[in-house]
Amino acid sequence: MYITLPIRTVILYFILTLFASAHAAFDTFNTFQLGFKIGPYDNQTLPGNCGVGGRSGSLCGIGNGFETRDPDTTPFYQGDIMINGVMYWHIIVGDPSSGFAMESYTAVASGSGFGSFSGGLPANFGTLRLKEISGNGWDPLGLDPTRGVDFTGNGSGDPTRSIIRQVMGDGVWDPQTKTWNCDSAEFCSEFLKDRLNFKPIISQTINDATTGALMQAQFQLDMSNITYSDMTTKGVITNTITFTGDSIMDNGNFDMATDSQRSDVTGGRYIYNDCANPSFLYGGSCWQAFSVAGGRNDYQEGSYTYSDGNSTDPMAYDWGGFWDPLQNDYPAPGNEAKCSTGTAPNSCSGNFVGMPDDFFGVPGDFFVGVPIPSVDIPDPFAGIPDPFSGVPIPSVDVSIPSIGVSATPIL
Repeated sequence: MYITLPIRTVILYFILTLFASAHAAFDTFNTFQLGFKIGPYDNQTLPGNCGVGGRSGSLCGIGNGFETRDPDTTPFYQGDIMINGVMYWHIIVGDPSSGFAMESYTAVASGSGFGSFSGGLPANFGTLRLKEISGNGWDPLGLDPTRGVDFTGNGSGDPTRSIIRQVMGDGVWDPQTKTWNCDSAEFCSEFLKDRLNFKPIISQTINDATTGALMQAQFQLDMSNITYSDMTTKGVITNTITFTGDSIMDNGNFDMATDSQRSDVTGGRYIYNDCANPSFLYGGSCWQAFSVAGGRNDYQEGSYTYSDGNSTDPMAYDWGGFWDPLQNDYPAPGNEAKCSTGTAPNSCSGNFVGMPDDFFGVPGDFFVGVPIPSVDIPDPFAGIPDPFSGVPIPSVDVSIPSIGVSATPIL
């Protein structure tokens, strides 16, 4: 399932105000709160809160004047927050009660304006045309083959600079304990990466009674105590199938820990290699400072190496397979589809093109090529490899103003 969330157009005076204040001094918080809530230390940047907790701000409409209600009401929030002295982009998508929610914290690339630790086409705020200000949100999965996945930035995120939680299915969310209970769910999954330099826990539960007997499948790969520089330690795996209510099918029970004839666990045995030239001007981000300043999309992706000696390049994959047209209201993902279907009035043409050179003393192309922290999340698992097939799970790719989420299970 691929969900395209609301378009967030931006008024130029607001951008300039935000650009000057987005990284001002904030009180430092010391914990990542993965509870799908906006906290008291959050600083709401554009577009701010659009439905999380039932509240919405003034920048949640579409069109250059925000005059039209966006037909997509999926809750969405973007802001920034200082945690342990580091600024992070904080993004929330969806609500656990609806069957899908994702929350992420991605480190800001200091000194880059609105940059982060992932690639993709930067937005251009020298115009208010939706195509230019969308950046990689225009075509988040790179369905146009002429653009290539460098356009989207999928898989380019630095996993050691991100915190991610995704829940999906008909589980039960407990806001007090911040736990996702999948015990009786027909389908339920969770992806939890709650420490920066440590790998995730991937869990999945299936309860199926369509055959007359109850089939329960439990899978979990826990890599949460393995760092991204450790290629030796195996993840802790649980893989069971249990049948109840049918004496014949009871004999089909399986537990990988006791019933597998040959078990060779390689899950978790991979490392992340940073780009060759991290920029000291941008806090170690892989954005190449002088190329970005010149308006070119020049981001050096990292790579992954596996215990068997193989490596993988997420920039070589076809991410279009993560989008199902039968589960979406638009003919394609991203803001391009909203323009082609006429649901983004006054945003797809040349209204408010550029800004005067003397507007607050800022040149009209001041924002050209500046990577914007996206609200485009083509697939929630940005840059984190699939431990079984060697294919990295797509990344949290940050860059305003729309968001797409691929909720298709990887495992």
